[in-house]
Amino acid sequence: MKNGITKQHSAFLYGIAIIFMIYHHLFCIPSRIQFGYFSVLDNVFAFSPVSVERTLAWFCKICVAIYAFISGYGLCRSLKVDPEQGVFKSLGYLYLGVLKKIGKVLFKLLIVLAIFIPLLILVNNRQVSFLEFLFNLIGYQSSLSGVYWYVNFYISTMLLYPLVCLVFTRTSKKKAIQIIVSLTCLSLIVLWMIFGRYYVPDREYFIIFIEGYLVSRFMIFEKISKPLSSNDEVAISIILLVSCFAIRVMCADEAAYHFIDMFIIIPFIYSVCSLVGRLPKLAKGLTFFGKYSTFIWLSHTFFMYDLMPRIITISGNSTVIFIESIVISLVAAILLSLLEKYLLKLFELIREAIFRPKHKTV
Repeated sequence: MKNGITKQHSAFLYGIAIIFMIYHHLFCIPSRIQFGYFSVLDNVFAFSPVSVERTLAWFCKICVAIYAFISGYGLCRSLKVDPEQGVFKSLGYLYLGVLKKIGKVLFKLLIVLAIFIPLLILVNNRQVSFLEFLFNLIGYQSSLSGVYWYVNFYISTMLLYPLVCLVFTRTSKKKAIQIIVSLTCLSLIVLWMIFGRYYVPDREYFIIFIEGYLVSRFMIFEKISKPLSSNDEVAISIILLVSCFAIRVMCADEAAYHFIDMFIIIPFIYSVCSLVGRLPKLAKGLTFFGKYSTFIWLSHTFFMYDLMPRIITISGNSTVIFIESIVISLVAAILLSLLEKYLLKLFELIREAIFRPKHKTV
């Protein structure tokens, strides 16, 4: 962690987050799965007074905090402005950058919806209006998939980022933090006034997004890691990881609980990056999942709850169900990624054909 969170770290963190997300959505609320199954973990730990599988599933809710933190951290690294640059020029550059990122995510979502809405109509006779499609596309509704609430959160944080960046670029650290806290609170109030209670549960993730930005901005991880030897860093990371797990497990009293994530996400991210970064094979495997994490996020619940619940649960074994869900979601994400590349190439060819300069003949 001498260099903070690198692209390699980000890649396997996304891999961890998406695996956590699949496990969480499978087992956090057993009744969500239409067909019964045998819990391997609960059978192994039969002496436990609580469901071990459900406890792990509730812990895996931290996947959302990982996404929010990495978004803030990554933006700080990838979108910067020169302090000497004019305010409006800086804002223009920053907003152009975040709009490109938003566009990439919405294009992926559009591909997913274009494929899965017809399947929902065909398999489940699900009626989808154009307005419902549009509202799900921008994340205002999550009626087609419960995970689409995060689309709206993602868009909101992206649009908030240029203001955050500009404040820190042009003011002292102390004043900037005061302004950011005020700006965050004001944004949450405005969003609540516009969208009602829909936005209230996301307030912790807005704060985690800002935490990610601040850790990157002030190089917190680099400063923590610099005086530590390799062995000391490993020992501290293990202690931090176990502590974060224990604290979250003790605090969580429902599947959607995430308040404590604001306080444990920084040591959790640091410890995971420090430990997994020392295991190349594990990091490589997780990076592969991370590469397709966006498409998995946008599509996996369709297989679990709508299109293939009977196929996924046919074994009746929770471990097999988990592996099947990962494999199906990953294969679908790979195919969706290939389709995306084909469409982008097609659009590029069309654009070149339309805007190719015409040569005058003499």
